[in-house]
Amino acid sequence: MRGRAGYAVDNLLFYVTGGYAAAGVEAGIKDVATSATIVSATSTRSGWTGGGGIEWGFAPNWSIKWEWLFVKFQDKGFVTALGDGPRGAVTLDDNVVRFGINYRFGGYGGPVVARY
Repeated sequence: MRGRAGYAVDNLLFYVTGGYAAAGVEAGIKDVATSATIVSATSTRSGWTGGGGIEWGFAPNWSIKWEWLFVKFQDKGFVTALGDGPRGAVTLDDNVVRFGINYRFGGYGGPVVARY
């Protein structure tokens, strides 16, 4: 869940974005020789995301965008079924780069409609 605020110059929108992030994660211990998972644990992580981008309106209802996001989730240890206490913290941070094309319904004369 993110918000976006920006500054428009002609058909370009420069913006920053940020908000809440959540992810389901799984951490495990694998056997080095066989790559078999010995034990694993799952959890849901909360965190935040922030970034920015640029969007260009190249036609009345069309735009393309480029966006970069950094996502930071809480670092958490995990306890295995082996009963040997908590393991070290598992870090989950990510960088996301997106390219997109958008079509806006409504606006400048509305969508293209066939007329007979």
